[in-house]
Amino acid sequence: MEGNVKVNPLIEALFDVIEDELVIVGDDRRLIMANKAVKQRYGISEIGEGFCYQVLFGFEGPCRGPFWSCPLEEVLEARREKMLLLSEGSNVKRRYTKVVWTPLQDPWSDSWVVVELRRDVTAERELERVLLSRRHQLQVLSRISSAISSPKELDQVLQVALDNVLELVNGSVGGILVVEGRELRYRVHRGLPASDIGSLRISIGDGIAGRVAENAKPLMGTGEEARFHPDFWALEGIEAFISIPLMARDRVVGVMNVASAEKRTFGEEELFLLTTLGYFLGTVIEQAHLNERLAKARERYQALLQHALTAQEQERKRIARELHDETSQAITSLTLSLQALLEMAKSRGIGDAEFLERLYKAYSYAVYAGNEVVKLMKELRPTLLDELGLATAINHYAKETLQPQGIKVTMEQKGQVRRLPSEIEITLYRIAQGAIGNILEHSKAKEARILLEFLPEECLLIIEDDGQGFDVKKITRVEPSGRGAGLFTMKERVSLVGGSCHIESQPGRGTKVMVRVPIPGKDG
Repeated sequence: MEGNVKVNPLIEALFDVIEDELVIVGDDRRLIMANKAVKQRYGISEIGEGFCYQVLFGFEGPCRGPFWSCPLEEVLEARREKMLLLSEGSNVKRRYTKVVWTPLQDPWSDSWVVVELRRDVTAERELERVLLSRRHQLQVLSRISSAISSPKELDQVLQVALDNVLELVNGSVGGILVVEGRELRYRVHRGLPASDIGSLRISIGDGIAGRVAENAKPLMGTGEEARFHPDFWALEGIEAFISIPLMARDRVVGVMNVASAEKRTFGEEELFLLTTLGYFLGTVIEQAHLNERLAKARERYQALLQHALTAQEQERKRIARELHDETSQAITSLTLSLQALLEMAKSRGIGDAEFLERLYKAYSYAVYAGNEVVKLMKELRPTLLDELGLATAINHYAKETLQPQGIKVTMEQKGQVRRLPSEIEITLYRIAQGAIGNILEHSKAKEARILLEFLPEECLLIIEDDGQGFDVKKITRVEPSGRGAGLFTMKERVSLVGGSCHIESQPGRGTKVMVRVPIPGKDG
């Protein structure tokens, strides 16, 4: 080193106040000065003469690591500052040091020195690691949450959850088992033999998952412990595992097994996160089971409703047939007999006014009864529907029902008019009957408009009126008085043929009933 660089005692005292480690090294690597922090760390009382690597570290040559070497010459040559982040120690307890080498020129001797500043950034690195870990956890939870809130099937949601948990804990093998009676069965898995895992059943209390399900507590262990249980099928390479109960309302509904090929222990943070996730997934499994039971109950209800409506239609046919074959014939015979008596009384000159009046009333009642029976037969089994089709039958029924009460009826049909399967036609006709009946009884309307549109793949029926309307939101159930029964019956009827029924209404703005029914194709 050219010249003899000296450090002012005042500056040296100021350097000793700095908590970071600071040394000044000459261009010949001789140690010029070290502050108090350096002396305390390396147990040095006086600097003395010597190279920096000898005095501080006891090395025989310049410092170097596996992936770095002392940059002093590079810094002096480039006249530019350099920074390195050095680490030492084990993974369990690692120390990180940020080292900055800064070249400075002594104004009195024109010699160059390097100021080396060492700062312990272990806490900062740990904070950074924690923040990155938290971010990763949030990303994983976000992906799992998205899967849970999506319309995916249960197995798809569980597979997404398992894959993300394995990513989170750097696991290589895992699976989610669900409780079925007194056994556990794998629903999804990763890294397990697919050919055998589907038939595996683990009794509650057996194996790792069985014990977790029995005790409702997490279980952790080494690969040696896991290898002898059926959960992991004697897999090689497992070094650690954790098993988490999946809970729903304080009841175990499943178990999640996760194993890693690394020798490690699962920390409290991971245990807390996985346990919390276990409650989420347990709720998902429980909800899926409830939905499955609800779907089965709905299927049974639909089957019973279909049976009831079919029986109802058959009973309508039977009653209509009996009315036609027996009651109608008897009333017709009675009407003709009374008509013959009236004509006979007139031809014989019977002048008893009271007798003739009573006879004429009896004849009028018979005619009225005959007309009512015919009307009833049409309602029970509309022959026009069979003979002339849906549009004509609905139009005839609407005009016959509403026009006598002063309600104008307008009927329009669009599209390629054609006959539909009988179950669809009778469904649409019955819905039209119900809607027209509601107009007559409740709407106080002056006009009713009906549209029947035949589209390529569906049939659209719209019935609307200009009456007083009602608040649809208030009709949430069938009341004891029967209010709301007609609306729910419409929706249930159309659902049996795969259609939908939508009702729009507001007080003072009339009512609109829209029904859509899919039309089966030639192969349907």
